[in-house]
Amino acid sequence: MTDGYGNQRGLSVVELMVALLLASFLTMGMVYIFTSNSDTFRLNEASARVQESGRMAMDILGRAIRNAGYWGCMDPPENLTCPDGGDGDQPFSCMLNNNVEDIDSMFTTLGGDDNVGGSNGFGAVAGSDVIRFGGVQGNALLTATTQTPVNSATIFSGQNPQALVNDGDILIISNCQAADVFQVSNTRNNGFTVNTGTGSPGNDRQNQSAYSQGAKFFRPSRVAYYIRDDDGRRSLAFNTLDMQADGNGTVGQYSTSREEELVSNIWGMQIQYGRDTSGDGSVDQWSDPGSASDAQQALAVRYSFLVRSRNEDVVEEPQTYCYPGWLDCESNPGLRTTAGDRHLYRVYTSVSTLRNRVGG
Repeated sequence: MTDGYGNQRGLSVVELMVALLLASFLTMGMVYIFTSNSDTFRLNEASARVQESGRMAMDILGRAIRNAGYWGCMDPPENLTCPDGGDGDQPFSCMLNNNVEDIDSMFTTLGGDDNVGGSNGFGAVAGSDVIRFGGVQGNALLTATTQTPVNSATIFSGQNPQALVNDGDILIISNCQAADVFQVSNTRNNGFTVNTGTGSPGNDRQNQSAYSQGAKFFRPSRVAYYIRDDDGRRSLAFNTLDMQADGNGTVGQYSTSREEELVSNIWGMQIQYGRDTSGDGSVDQWSDPGSASDAQQALAVRYSFLVRSRNEDVVEEPQTYCYPGWLDCESNPGLRTTAGDRHLYRVYTSVSTLRNRVGG
C-alpha cells in the first residue's frame, strides 16, 4: 500500500521565512492594537481623575468664597483690633489680648498672600497663593435665656454650655445691636466666667455690653486654603485658626495638627481679588492678593487651579497650557507654559462672589 505522505520531508527555509514573516505581521498588529488601547485607556482614566479633582477643588473653594464674611446678624468693623471696640450704633468689640499671631486679622472676611515663599506659616509649597476667610461656624452655638448685665465678670447663657464649650474657647456673643469677642476662662452651669490675664491669648478686659435673653453665641472661624506638598505629590489643603482649647494646638494660631488634605493632584492655585475701587457696587479692577486694603474692596474672587495627573507618561509629548486661566495666551503665546514631563495637565478657572458683601 502506498503512503500518500511518503514524499513529505518537512518545510523549506523559504516556507519557514514566509510563515515567520506573516506571524510577525500578525503579532505586530496585535501589539499595536493592545498598546493603542492601553494608552487610550490610561489617557481616559487620567483625564477623568483630573476632571474630578478639578471640579471638586472648584466646588470647595467656590463655596468657601460665597460663605465668607457671615458673622450672624452683625459684621465686625474693618481693621477690628483687640481689645479695642467698634463704634457707631452697632459696636462690635474684642476683649482679647493682642499678644498672639493673627488676632487682629481673625475677624476680617478675606485675606491672602501672593506666591508665598518656601518658608511660610502654613507649609504651602513655594509659588502657591494662600487665601483666608473669616466668619462664624454656621448657626448659633447657644441662645441665652438669661440677661447679662454690662461689665459683668460672667456672661450668662441661662443653659448649661459645658457639653459644647471648653475652657479656653474663643466665642462671640451678639444681640444684633452689640457684639463681644471673648475667651472662656471657666464654663459654668449657666454661662461663662470671663477673667483677665489668664489663658492664651486671654482677655484684656471684662467690660462687655449688656445682653438680654435671646442673645446668640457663635464660634468664630478663620480658614486658610493653599497647595501643600506630600512626598512629591501636591494637593489642595486647608488649615483652621485654632479657636478651641481641645489640645490640638495653641488657641489663636494656625497649627499643622489642624491641616487637612482636601483634593489630591492639585498642582497649583492662583487667586485674584475683584475690587470695587469706585464705590458703585461692581467690580472694576482685578489684583493679586497681599494688600489688606485691596481685600476690603473685594466683592469677588477669581481662582485658577492647575491639576496634574497622578501618573506620568500619559501624553505622548509634554503639554503646553495657559495658567492661570485669566492670562490672554491667545494674543500672547509667550504666556503659555510648557510642562517638563509627560503628565496630563488641565487648568480650571472660575469666579465666585462674596455674597455677604453684595447682599445676595
